[in-house]
Amino acid sequence: MKKIIVTTTIYDTPEMEKYAKIKDWEFIVVCDLKTPKLKVSNAEILTVEDQKKLPYNICKGFPWNHVQRRNIGYIHALASGADIIATIDNDNFPLKNWGFPLLGKTLSLKVVEGRDFFDIVRYVTNGIIWQRGTAYEDINKKEKYTLKEKKIKIGIQANLWLGEPDVDGICRLTRDMEAGKKMITKFNKPIGVGRNVFAPFDSQNTAFLRELIAPALLPYDGYFDRMDDIWSSYITERLLWETDYRVSFGAPTVTQERNPRTPARTWKEIEREVAFSTILKQLLVFLRKTTFKNKNMTDNFIHLSEKIERQDFVPKSYSSLWRKWAKDIEKYL
Repeated sequence: MKKIIVTTTIYDTPEMEKYAKIKDWEFIVVCDLKTPKLKVSNAEILTVEDQKKLPYNICKGFPWNHVQRRNIGYIHALASGADIIATIDNDNFPLKNWGFPLLGKTLSLKVVEGRDFFDIVRYVTNGIIWQRGTAYEDINKKEKYTLKEKKIKIGIQANLWLGEPDVDGICRLTRDMEAGKKMITKFNKPIGVGRNVFAPFDSQNTAFLRELIAPALLPYDGYFDRMDDIWSSYITERLLWETDYRVSFGAPTVTQERNPRTPARTWKEIEREVAFSTILKQLLVFLRKTTFKNKNMTDNFIHLSEKIERQDFVPKSYSSLWRKWAKDIEKYL
């Protein structure tokens, strides 16, 4: 069983309806207080009232008007028996090639190895633009990449986007976005990420296997309110190193028509992006130094969360949130 999760506070569109019609996938829409009445057919719509009745720990005290209510959709999909969970944004619309055919397979791909960090957007655009969540001190480096043909087992597939790519506000204001967009259209062969390499990915057009759900938690508050999925990607990749699974990046399978931003919202997003950038190196060093005793993803997520909540760069809301999440994971996985 395969499930697609989206949160929305805007009207439904014919493009969103397309997800509900994709063969072999079930579509879950997680509503919020501002969500109008939706008319998406063939979709499971979790209204505000529906969510109040759900038995999941993650629902208890979770704030409204947060895109991170996507977490409720994740747990709902897990509890419903989903083997694969895809996560999309409400301004990303599927192309004919939408899907995640690499998941769960062991395939021979070009794999990035021999480096600490890899930015898929910088790689694809030859450094013109960068992926949201990349360290600012690295954005002007002239990179040399070593990609080797290698068999890897794919547990997470993050596909790219046509239209508006997932870059941060500073990139959008200072770089040649049109040139970067054109180069993304030419990316058509998947790339794998090797062990010990951090490579940020988002929750806009990504899917993961059921057994890898534990680090998919999307926190809220502070810089999390813009960088929740990037945080999750780094946590996920560190835990994947203890398993046989790896991340792959795939060709664009959606078009993003970016939701309108007011100047105030744009500035707030940039503030949060910069705040996250100031702790990023500290986070990655911490993750590399953390050791684990087994390959169980859920056990390792709990072990890591117990350590990370004590770090001074982590918003305090994380402490109670991950515990509620872990209870649900242990119950339904």
